[in-house]
Amino acid sequence: MLQRILTSVGRLAPSPESRIAALLVAGVFMPPFLQVLVQGLWLGYLLWNRRGDQQRGDQERGDQERGDLQRSNQQVSFLSRLSLPAWAQILLGLLTLLSLLWTTNQSEGWTEIISKIPLFTWPIAFALADQKTTNLRTALLRWTWISSGLVGLVCVLDVLFRSQAPAFWFADLVYENLARISGLHPIYLSIWVLMGMLAYLQDRVVGSEASAPSSPRLALRQRLFHTLYLGCSLVFLTQLSSRMALLTALLVLTASVFFLARTGRLRLVYLPLLLLVLLLPWALINGNKVNQSRYKEMVNLQGTYQSDRWGGRALRVQKWKYTLHCYLHFPLLGTGAGDFQKELLDTYRQNDFSPGFENRFNSHNQYLQTLATLGPLGLALLLTCLFLPLRWHWEDRYWLGIATVLLVAASMLTESLLERQKGIYIVGLLANGYFCYRQRPSKPGPLEPPPPQAL
Repeated sequence: MLQRILTSVGRLAPSPESRIAALLVAGVFMPPFLQVLVQGLWLGYLLWNRRGDQQRGDQERGDQERGDLQRSNQQVSFLSRLSLPAWAQILLGLLTLLSLLWTTNQSEGWTEIISKIPLFTWPIAFALADQKTTNLRTALLRWTWISSGLVGLVCVLDVLFRSQAPAFWFADLVYENLARISGLHPIYLSIWVLMGMLAYLQDRVVGSEASAPSSPRLALRQRLFHTLYLGCSLVFLTQLSSRMALLTALLVLTASVFFLARTGRLRLVYLPLLLLVLLLPWALINGNKVNQSRYKEMVNLQGTYQSDRWGGRALRVQKWKYTLHCYLHFPLLGTGAGDFQKELLDTYRQNDFSPGFENRFNSHNQYLQTLATLGPLGLALLLTCLFLPLRWHWEDRYWLGIATVLLVAASMLTESLLERQKGIYIVGLLANGYFCYRQRPSKPGPLEPPPPQAL
């Protein structure tokens, strides 16, 4: 239902880039096979348009030799649009394919490779769309925060409709019960909601829409809408009860404070707002039994994985420890794409870690899982995809790039995001749509890069 709503809304978009962005954003909530179809349609559309542009150019010149030369130059130009992080992403996919040479379970290996096809398609598609990337990125920002708000509203209405009585509403508006109708696990929905908040701030507060209002009444309306959207998103994020998402939000908030201080934009008037951002989740957590139980488990340093009810800190530490044990048996090349899960389960069994073996847990840490699967080279490529853009954006004072990289990178600490189709779609869209530039931008002015043009 959500995908139909978002796709229908996308038809109202005023430009091709906005319609494409609406479709890509709607893909977040689609089943995996439809996500593949969405990416394939977009890539096919871009290739067809590129071919048509080349043919029209050749006809206008009426010179075949010049046309051939131009096609050659455009091919070189297309390759040059791929930045180093984009090439690292493609090479990570190629290394996964190459790992079939030392993988025993070929069937599982091919399944892994097919699931990693977006590692190739996302950077290629955004490189083909490079001339329109600014408008597309602006449209992605717009539809990201719109989709986040719509999905949050639908999720809340779904719970209220299913709840027995108003007295149970607050108790029911939490975790998997709240995320149920979205089709996403609370972890992945939390990532999207947090990205929606970042997109809203960039699009409506610090970007091209942040011009001074023409009247005090309009200024008041803008502030009320900002407060409503961001406040409701923060409440929804807290009630999704993803502990890592709130920690990630705190990390992004801290980085944003440093960013404001570095650019000379930190004001004392922000301090009450920052305090409210911290106090509101604290009150919601303490007022809901499920939230309270989950967060107490996270901070209970005396607990063991046997006593974990919600798969908290102790259980994840065990998964990470045994993933490292698994890696040490294959320190150079890793297990290969097809053998990782089998080798990890064998490690669980040998160490009597019954919860991991019985539930077939993966690492719940993308960095460790990539290290164990593809060795140090695979981990180096993954880190290049993430932290080289972080360095660039910190030097270039681009707030949205910094915040988005931190969002993805921190989420990978407790979740193997690239091992699920939903995760790889979200990461691929965020990485290539927001912070993985085709080319490194030139140094901006003293504050931020020039804002994109409005749709």
